[in-house]
Amino acid sequence: MFTGSSSIRMWKDLEKAFPGYEIINRGFGGSEMEDVVALADKVIFPYAPRQVVVYAGDNDIAAGKMAEDVAADFQLLFRKIRVRLPQTHIVFISIKPSPSRMEYIEEIKKANALVKKFIKGERNAAYADVFSPMLDKDGRPLPDLFLEDSLHMNDKGYEIWAGILKRYLPR
Repeated sequence: MFTGSSSIRMWKDLEKAFPGYEIINRGFGGSEMEDVVALADKVIFPYAPRQVVVYAGDNDIAAGKMAEDVAADFQLLFRKIRVRLPQTHIVFISIKPSPSRMEYIEEIKKANALVKKFIKGERNAAYADVFSPMLDKDGRPLPDLFLEDSLHMNDKGYEIWAGILKRYLPR
């Protein structure tokens, strides 16, 4: 199961990106991490997934939340999943470096680092770094990975994500 913000909702060929897997896309546009926590009973638990892949956090930071808030909300989600689905593998997709959100890049890096540190100490959990592969040699987001809004990704951006996430899917 994939859940989180519009970056998940807009992944139009998500099922094709992972052949041989039963994929459920429960992304919803504009969501923040706290929304995923609040709606987990509707978007996650009815499906009892073996794995939950989460992408959220950049809307939070753009709305003025701090990295610590994003990390704390992810930890709430993580614990909520652990209580209801103790064997479910949880993957956090790092917050991506969108050209339209460069003013928040340091807070995004901090949020990613905090979540990565938390996940390191947990079992059946992984941190998928999509941030680094989406940067050019000068550390700027690769513009050809994004739609005209410079926030949402095009097929090329999703290809990068798929290549990274394949490492984290159950065999």
